[in-house]
Amino acid sequence: QRVTSQQHIRILTQYVHFLRVVPQLIDLAEFGVSADAWDEHVRDVAELLKDKKMSLDDMVAFYALAQQMRGLLKQESYQYICIEEVQDFTPF
Repeated sequence: QRVTSQQHIRILTQYVHFLRVVPQLIDLAEFGVSADAWDEHVRDVAELLKDKKMSLDDMVAFYALAQQMRGLLKQESYQYICIEEVQDFTPF
């Protein structure tokens, strides 16, 4: 049952792992990001996750990764979502 429901996948751990390997997948310098700055961001994300928090930018990337790994995440308590101030959201 746990395998069928994919409860064995530790998606937050996978997200931090993904962030750690990003420098192996792309050239950070092309985006004006140093390796040290990226490492600091990954540490910040890991610290926030310990407190069960996540930045808006990371939420969007996390959800994209979760969709790839698990399919669409279901949130049945929301019927509608309205984004009024789209300029306040990450380009991701």
